[in-house]
Amino acid sequence: MKKISYGVGLSLLLLAGCGTAEESTEANPAEAQAVKETQEETFETASTDKAVNGDTEEAEMTKEKAAEVLRQYEDTFMEVIDKGPELKEYESRDEIIQQFSTIMTKEQAEDLADIYINDKDGTLSVVATEAPIWLKYDQDYNVEKISEGEYHVIQNNSSELRGNLEVTFVLVLDNDSWLVSKTKTDNKEKTEPEGNNNAEAEGLESEKQEDRIEDEMDFK
Repeated sequence: MKKISYGVGLSLLLLAGCGTAEESTEANPAEAQAVKETQEETFETASTDKAVNGDTEEAEMTKEKAAEVLRQYEDTFMEVIDKGPELKEYESRDEIIQQFSTIMTKEQAEDLADIYINDKDGTLSVVATEAPIWLKYDQDYNVEKISEGEYHVIQNNSSELRGNLEVTFVLVLDNDSWLVSKTKTDNKEKTEPEGNNNAEAEGLESEKQEDRIEDEMDFK
């Protein structure tokens, strides 16, 4: 009988405690309102931070961000090329492609490896040819939005080797990282010599191009 009375008393004590907590909240509505407002402010702040530091920022492309991506693209490529002509530090062509892929798509990395990396009997070396076209950071360029995950960086690029070109660097968003997908060119001066001067002009241009390639791909 004493055990039953003790259990009933404990239950009543617990119920009284719960009632006291509820009464405390109801008795102080100002405090409850302050807690509610604090929770709402915390939620709004978190949402704002996500908009600034999360998806919105990652998908936004500025001229400064585009230049940063393209500079890293150039540096990553030249880091490999500058170790040539023999690339003894790399065990395989795939290792080079993997390094390229840190700043460009796998397709672009494979294309550059096809052009610039020679793999003969397991020995890797750099192919001496004209370097890729890079963004000229000291000259004007435009950034054009194609979609939320694709931007084009467009610049007029003139040189003796290539002539007057409009160059388009395609940047794509992949797993929150901007990568170079491809480089497209449009020749603005498609003029060809006529008659018998054609072969002679092509021969002179070929000699000039070989000289410039030697300068561009100088590994010393």
